[in-house]
Amino acid sequence: MKHIMTVALMACVAVCVVPGLAVAADLLTNGDMEIDAGWQDWGVPAVNALSTDYVHGGTYSRKVQSNTAGVGVRAVSFTVSDGAIFNISLWIYSIDGHALTVSAKDGDWVQLILDNITPPVGVWTEYTYSNVTISPTGGGSQATLGVYLNGAGTSTWYMDDAAWLEAAIAPSGSEIILK
Repeated sequence: MKHIMTVALMACVAVCVVPGLAVAADLLTNGDMEIDAGWQDWGVPAVNALSTDYVHGGTYSRKVQSNTAGVGVRAVSFTVSDGAIFNISLWIYSIDGHALTVSAKDGDWVQLILDNITPPVGVWTEYTYSNVTISPTGGGSQATLGVYLNGAGTSTWYMDDAAWLEAAIAPSGSEIILK
């Protein structure tokens, strides 16, 4: 029986190797937060540092504290192609449950609000954004992912295991057959 690519990929519970598809490289530098690099201030946060206080995976996470709306952290910029489709994800642990904004910027530094979130307090929560289309018109060299304080007040949160992956698309005319 023939099934389309989407069904085949959804059927994969563990790691699936599908002939004709390449494994997408993560475009984020240090999405796993294991080194003190790859994440920059977005505005002037009170804290943007490597931490072992609360960790989702590995040894470290990124601790962020913001005292100003619109201030947080963002990934170091990278290049994307016009019309590319991405799957973006990250884990957030909130100390206070204050509203945050998860934002992507296309390659021309145009902001795309992925989500306004109010993370639960004291638990790691994954935020996933599938099939995000990026359409830069000026070269695409300034794409980034960021999280910042949404509204007045002070908030502390931790980020870990972030990823920005190009969506897997089967070569034109290919089919996957499940038996």
